[in-house]
Amino acid sequence: YNHRNVRYFQEFYSELTYTGQTIELHAAADWAYDYTSRTENITPLIDGTYNFSQRDQIHLSLQHQHTKNTLNKGEYDNELFLAEYSRSPFMSAALVTEYTNKNLWRNLSMKRHFWIYGNLTFNFWHNQQLSLLYGSRREGFICVGGVCRREPEFEGVEIRLTNRF
Repeated sequence: YNHRNVRYFQEFYSELTYTGQTIELHAAADWAYDYTSRTENITPLIDGTYNFSQRDQIHLSLQHQHTKNTLNKGEYDNELFLAEYSRSPFMSAALVTEYTNKNLWRNLSMKRHFWIYGNLTFNFWHNQQLSLLYGSRREGFICVGGVCRREPEFEGVEIRLTNRF
């Protein structure tokens, strides 16, 4: 609600978590409604990590989001799958796929509906990181390691060196 008592956003979130000695599983569901754009999002996800040792970990995540606009009756789905191996604190390797059927229901042209990329990340001396990405990435917010940024759609090879001071 704003100061004039007008509701802008509403959300309900639920999560189930299991934490064992070597495995951690999450099942979550979210319902959100944006009153300004009249958009409803329903998002279930399943996420799990398995620790082979103190340093080696596999992370799998499957996410789905159904979006419905109550003004123009438009609906579409987004899917994301992530498979990642990490060897802490030195490196990680990930394969990420994304799919959307946005605009297909209205027969609008869209350059791409499926993206897939592989990403290798190497950490050096606690403050430097080298990241190599190959494939195609969807535009939008990209969140890695707790840092989020807006990225344009991309296809090709990306080499990124990050220094933290």
